[in-house]
Amino acid sequence: MPFKKGHMKKLLLILFILPTTLFAQLTYIPDDNFEQELINLGYDNALDNYVLTVNINTISSLDLYNLNIYDLTGIEDFIALTHLDCGKNELTNLDLSQNNNLTFLDVYRNQFSNIGQDLILNSNLEELFCMNNNLLNIDLSQNINLLRINTWFNPLTSLDISHNINLIHIDIGYDSITQIDLSNNLALKNIIIEYSPISNLVLSNQLALEELVVRGTLVDSLDLTSNINLNFLACMDNLNISYLNINNVNLGAIGNNPNLYCINVIDPLNFLNFNTDPQNSFSINCNLEILGCIDTVACNYNPNATLNNGSCSYSTSEIINVNVCDSLSYFWGGSEYTTNGGPYVDSLINVNGCDSIVYLILTFNNSSSSYDTIISVDFEYYDEVFDIWGEEFLFGSGEHNYTDTLTNSAGCDSIVNTNLTIAFTDILELDNKNNRKLLFITDILGRETSKASKNQILFYIYDDGTIEKRFNLK
Repeated sequence: MPFKKGHMKKLLLILFILPTTLFAQLTYIPDDNFEQELINLGYDNALDNYVLTVNINTISSLDLYNLNIYDLTGIEDFIALTHLDCGKNELTNLDLSQNNNLTFLDVYRNQFSNIGQDLILNSNLEELFCMNNNLLNIDLSQNINLLRINTWFNPLTSLDISHNINLIHIDIGYDSITQIDLSNNLALKNIIIEYSPISNLVLSNQLALEELVVRGTLVDSLDLTSNINLNFLACMDNLNISYLNINNVNLGAIGNNPNLYCINVIDPLNFLNFNTDPQNSFSINCNLEILGCIDTVACNYNPNATLNNGSCSYSTSEIINVNVCDSLSYFWGGSEYTTNGGPYVDSLINVNGCDSIVYLILTFNNSSSSYDTIISVDFEYYDEVFDIWGEEFLFGSGEHNYTDTLTNSAGCDSIVNTNLTIAFTDILELDNKNNRKLLFITDILGRETSKASKNQILFYIYDDGTIEKRFNLK
């Protein structure tokens, strides 16, 4: 049935007033954490896996740090993006092929194993931070405008930056890189290499170099005479470095390089206050110097040496005190000694070939012994628990002997004997068990008492001259 003219007008009016959003382009955002952040930033209003493309295609900077994002699908429609920080997420790949305006990228602490194929079309990229990933390779051959890169904490074995001739700043470290070629990177001003097994570092082309940090590497020599603009140097923890040739620098530190003794400089006077190892010396020509001990009081003084190499050794002395127990003699240093005192002297040779004088102070002592008697009178119980020298024992009636070996004040054995008598009778009836007569009883202060008090230390004096110390317990 053909449309009437009136019907056609109504249809055109309906189409005219339909929401324009029905024809708007949408961008697919499958990661809910990614979309939620876009909602938080005001670029979206519903968590439905879609966002209006018109809301995001003019954004120039996007910070997605630490949002637990696994998938950045949809980032391709952020075509105006120049700055992207997606560090500390769970990303394994990243399609930035449509983000041609990108100049800054931070993918710190993600799960990337290769970042090169993701950056092949980002020729405008200037700064790349890709620390703490699983990167085995980084292809930077297409990023010719790169100015700064940081690759710390990746299992890299190599890094090719020969195409990045505009590089100004590089941070390399905590990896497995053994060689780095910087011959094409003439614009470098800042080089930081830390704890990387690099063994050779040639910087003769880096005339613009201002800052150099070489720490924890296997570099064995470093010639910086061409780097006339260098004003900061930190050369530390390099176990193999033995030769360092530098111009004058204003700030820095050279330390913990055990094989470095002579540092070649233009003017040693400019390094009087330089922070360096004690064995380091500065010279205008290390090749002409003779390393050795230059201290005349050292036992290995080398009169021909011109630079101290930290090898000086000196005579030593020590006093030792020896306590001898239950012996009439003591052998030491090839001699026998039988009397207290000293010092007895012996001269040895230490590991550096110097004298080591030892003085012996000798003391002879004997072991000692003691005897204690404990008498317990109990009218109610058949067994009692006693604490004897820090240990608890259960005893029944009768006599019990306990022996322990301690150490006396002289450092020798002290044999402690304890006799415990548990009886169900009056304590005074026990005094005559050995046909001896009790003369009197005193307390710990020497005061005579007429009877055996309970829970008290008492001394029993007999007519045969014996004295017993008793702990009379209930």
